[in-house]
Amino acid sequence: MNQKSIDALPELIDAEQTAEVVGLTAEEVRDLCEAGSLPAVKLGGEWRIRKALTLRLIRNDPRFRFARQIDLGPIEGRDDADNRRNGV
Repeated sequence: MNQKSIDALPELIDAEQTAEVVGLTAEEVRDLCEAGSLPAVKLGGEWRIRKALTLRLIRNDPRFRFARQIDLGPIEGRDDADNRRNGV
């Protein structure tokens, strides 16, 4: 998934969209949500994850290193020093 595709996603994304962004299966994403490892809310029986949180996880969680090849740009809400420290 490229940056343009990620930008087009809504702010709340489902397990399938999250899986595509981070390189996991939708079932693995749902398992992370159930375990509380991935903060999410259940709406209408479906897990919803904030897109911004998903992008932060790609940068900061070693489980998602393989997804870091996507150029995501700076993290919103962080100053330049934080972004440089995180390799952005």
